[in-house]
Amino acid sequence: MIIMDAAAERRLADKSAPPVTIGVASSVPRSGQAIAAWGIGFLGWNAKWVVGYRGTSALMLALQQGELDMTATSNTFSLQHLIDSGKFKVLVQSGGLQDGKLVPRRNFPRRRCCPTCSPASSTRSHRSRSTTGAVCCWPYKWLGLPPGTPNTMVEAYRKAYRTMAADPEFLAQGRRISEVFAPMTDADIRSLVQTGADTPHEAIELLDNLLRRQGIAL
Repeated sequence: MIIMDAAAERRLADKSAPPVTIGVASSVPRSGQAIAAWGIGFLGWNAKWVVGYRGTSALMLALQQGELDMTATSNTFSLQHLIDSGKFKVLVQSGGLQDGKLVPRRNFPRRRCCPTCSPASSTRSHRSRSTTGAVCCWPYKWLGLPPGTPNTMVEAYRKAYRTMAADPEFLAQGRRISEVFAPMTDADIRSLVQTGADTPHEAIELLDNLLRRQGIAL
């Protein structure tokens, strides 16, 4: 999710104003932070990257102190108190995949999801890379069996996974780690893996070229 100082939002569309500063952990944007590359490259955001932060905690501190205007994280725990203050807002999110459909997070149902923000004029490679970027954000931990695994064993694993994903105790334990914890179906995971595997080479290069033009050294 992209979070920003609400007062800085108007500067995104005003090229005469100082650029909105986007904080990055390390030297290259993570998949969630890279959503902003699309905003700069295709929506014309007036923004620039600031790299070198040590991690999410450092980014959140810099945001609160006014050192940054914007950053991204999937850690709702880090975000909630900032949003509750009224000074910060979620601008856009990567969302998630649920039964084959792109859906927003439960606690941010009204915030647009990144792939739906791409201009209608985007080329196939633009849309493909945007989708692939989202794919990188969605799955956290998943299990894949080796090629050639007997179908009976594959189905046994899938049945066990589906049973676990529906177990109230398992879900309750997961939400102690993250309040937005939600298991994905095996069909959705297969779809995500296939999407990543089918991504054309030109689409893979697209984001790198966008970031280079925006001053990120790769």
